[in-house]
Amino acid sequence: MIHKDRTNHNSPVALVTGASSGFGQCIASELSSWGFRVFGTSRSGQLPNASIESVRLDITNQQSVADCVATVIERAGRVDLLVNNAGQFLVAFVEETTVESARDLMDVNVLGVLRMIQAVVPVMRGRTDGGGAGKIITIGSLGGLISVPGHGVCCASKFALEGLSKSLRMELSQFGISVSLVEPGRYHTNLMAAAKTDERVLPEYDRVRERNAQIIRREIEEAPGPQAVARLVGRVARTRHPKHRYRIGPQSFLSPILKSLFPSWFFEFHVRKTFGLK
Repeated sequence: MIHKDRTNHNSPVALVTGASSGFGQCIASELSSWGFRVFGTSRSGQLPNASIESVRLDITNQQSVADCVATVIERAGRVDLLVNNAGQFLVAFVEETTVESARDLMDVNVLGVLRMIQAVVPVMRGRTDGGGAGKIITIGSLGGLISVPGHGVCCASKFALEGLSKSLRMELSQFGISVSLVEPGRYHTNLMAAAKTDERVLPEYDRVRERNAQIIRREIEEAPGPQAVARLVGRVARTRHPKHRYRIGPQSFLSPILKSLFPSWFFEFHVRKTFGLK
């Protein structure tokens, strides 16, 4: 168990991607308050929290990923915890989504996570101090369990993280590296508020598009802030043997239960009705 200690002497080292706002900013601050030496990444290399050591990172660029990890190793000598948080949110119906937009989203949400894992795991495996070589925590989404209209490609990226993290957990257990997936429901973050939309808009989806926009606006207004998710990540980071999956938020508990209890056609009917689909 790690106790709160704001000094960096012998502190465990955490690397948090996408730490300039939202979940990442809160997670970095939470880990710092528990005594981690935290390196937070952003495209600009600037972070709002002066207690977090800033590292420039473009998660879609292999060289940038390598330089980021090398910088952390040069400064701290190791990485004990990787938090894959950087991501994008796309609102578009599948027929409207261009291949270019889908590729860009997957490059961040899936391949970006893969690049970070492949850069950090050799560092973790190289540790010989015993007691477990490290932890990897990836911020997924309820969209990795339940797909909804207007979010098909975005949900597909979160489903991909499910499969990736499950295989990775089994592969790395022999090295003492734990792998966990944190799956929040709706929370009010800049990522959701600044969701990207595709430029190709088909009038056939206009009615459902407006219903989708209403749901998103309402959820942004009613959703809690990201602090609860940050506290959960802090607990997972301090757990000796963390679980594979952690869900948080009312939707993350209720929706999977309903999906497992009711026939698939009934659950799908409920989702279609919610989004105004016949």
